[in-house]
Amino acid sequence: MEDEHRYMYFNFPRHGELKELMIFHKSDYADRGHFVGGITKFFPHNFFLKEPIPMEECTIEALDRISKRLSHAEEDGGGV
Repeated sequence: MEDEHRYMYFNFPRHGELKELMIFHKSDYADRGHFVGGITKFFPHNFFLKEPIPMEECTIEALDRISKRLSHAEEDGGGV
């Protein structure tokens, strides 16, 4: 997930609160491609979407909506 100033690796249990596991400051990277290129040395490339999906708020409901949207895209043969 990313916001204006950082990229974040997180965990959001269904019955809990968002936990920020790792924070990466955007100012340390030239752009998103630079960040993804570097971090995929440690995380698989499929951890990242081809293009970010904007969210109004970070809630379980919003993440569920995005998950359904991505599932339908995969079923229709589109990449994520």
